[in-house]
Amino acid sequence: MYKLLKKYADANPERFNKDFILSRDKQDVLAYAKDIFKSLEVLDEIKVEEVTLQTSEAEMGPIKSQHHYYKSILPSRLNSIHYKIRITPSEKIENIPILDDDAPVKKREMKTTSETFIKEGDIYINKLLDDCFYINEGIRYSLVYQIIDNATYGSGGNSVSLKSLLMPITVSRKEVVTTPEYDLMPETLNAYSVMLFRKDVNPILYTFTKDAYNYLIKLEGINDDNLIDAWENARDPSLIDRFNKFWGVDIQFSDTLGCEPGRIYFHNVSDKDSGCYLSVDEEKFKNDKMTRDMLGCLLNIYNENKKKVVYKYDDVISPWFWINLTAGYFTKNKDPRKEFEKVKTMLISLVRLIDDSTRKVLLVKDEDKKNTLTILRYIIRDFDELLKADSQNLDNKRLRLFEYQFFPLRKYFSDQIYRILNTTTHSKAVLDRMLSNLNPMKIIKETVTNELLRYYGAPNEMNLFSAFLRCSFKGPQSLNKSVNVIQRDLHPSYSGRISLIAAAAGDPGLSSNLCPFIEVTDNYYFK
Repeated sequence: MYKLLKKYADANPERFNKDFILSRDKQDVLAYAKDIFKSLEVLDEIKVEEVTLQTSEAEMGPIKSQHHYYKSILPSRLNSIHYKIRITPSEKIENIPILDDDAPVKKREMKTTSETFIKEGDIYINKLLDDCFYINEGIRYSLVYQIIDNATYGSGGNSVSLKSLLMPITVSRKEVVTTPEYDLMPETLNAYSVMLFRKDVNPILYTFTKDAYNYLIKLEGINDDNLIDAWENARDPSLIDRFNKFWGVDIQFSDTLGCEPGRIYFHNVSDKDSGCYLSVDEEKFKNDKMTRDMLGCLLNIYNENKKKVVYKYDDVISPWFWINLTAGYFTKNKDPRKEFEKVKTMLISLVRLIDDSTRKVLLVKDEDKKNTLTILRYIIRDFDELLKADSQNLDNKRLRLFEYQFFPLRKYFSDQIYRILNTTTHSKAVLDRMLSNLNPMKIIKETVTNELLRYYGAPNEMNLFSAFLRCSFKGPQSLNKSVNVIQRDLHPSYSGRISLIAAAAGDPGLSSNLCPFIEVTDNYYFK
């Protein structure tokens, strides 16, 4: 028998990947927590002083939950994340540039006033034992690897989505037919829309609106009496230059039909007595995808009621035109001040959509993941390639283990930030409430009900597949209970990575085991 086993081993050089199997204790749990707390600094009144990991249970004090001391009679093994945050309330909220590439980069200053106070607390998380399981109130749980898309994925039809830790960003495309001036043949262009905050919006509205907002907040010599008149009368021709620079195009606007050689002209409405003419270089129109795409978006601008917007050159250079148009998607209040504040809140929400954790997992150039708008540009630019990517191929996926367990905390902070951004004052009571209401057991309570933790009743850790290699395509920010049969099917990329014979009887194709020979990158990418 020994000779037979040796002969088999010699003929099969594959060995169990011990480095991967025992890699759980090498993941930096604290880094996930720091990224989440860092997201609070989207509020100017907050500065995160420190976030540390406490692993010695002997040094932990009583656990206080909802103003009462909490101590279960059943054993739990815990670590704690200690945070220290400096908060400086402000009754008056200043308008600062948002997503402005031309604004000087300022070092974040630690504000200190007589109202400044320090908020400290602890968030408890499960302690990983024997590189394998948790113990929570006497029950042992083993961790399940979650298989998720590593960046973008085709979301059905003619759409591409990107998963951020807060919400998916979905870009959809449709074909539109338009006829150039001077009796040229009809052209088929692409028009895009972005699904964000439950609103389907033309992407160019976001870029024009952020430039319009940044222009209006810099107006000088205005007060409450002439504020609205100043907004409505402001004109900024550089809005067109900024638009062209951001998207890498050269589209010109005019109220009259030109006849410059080498340029193609389009009219944004059929009525020649209204609307605006758009012109592009003939060669770029033929060969540059982004030029055709942006032209398609400009010729198909709709308001919140799905009615096509007719605009002239004076509208394009009017910052308030874009503010008013975009505000209509997010509020029914027609008070200009309320519309302006709603647009401001929306732009700040755009900023916080893409956090440091999302940037780390995006395998694209730094210039393409700088902020939400640059990511939209990247998706539109590479839309065809991204749409064709095989969403079932493991080369387009990655593993995660601890990241999904912090999702409840990230969701809590996201909701609180949105609430605070929609308040008229960032007072001490408003800011203090966010952390005072944070239950220190929030992650624990929501983690143990997660389907990616499973009861583990084995007497020891020798059960390799159940203890260390269990995986699932389901879980937070991934597949839900309703899945397509294709997602349950086998894929050639599974070979050598996912067991082809192990599957849950009640959940075939979505729950399985990783192969002990699996090879992944340091960041848990399959490729």
